[in-house]
Amino acid sequence: MLADQIISLRKRAGMTQLQLAKQLHIGPSATGMYEQGRRTPSVEILIHMAELFGVSLDYLITGKEFPG
Repeated sequence: MLADQIISLRKRAGMTQLQLAKQLHIGPSATGMYEQGRRTPSVEILIHMAELFGVSLDYLITGKEFPG
């Protein structure tokens, strides 16, 4: 689910994997592994992604917003 969300949000933002990697200050191979589900981003990277894409952590991780 997380991998699909990352791909969807990245594409919606019109970014390549390389551009996302640069924004997150990580290597492009890490971005690829996140999108393949072969690696899980750290909490810090998840927070940075959520801020970058303008979504909540709930939405980034699950694709759903939770009340609260």
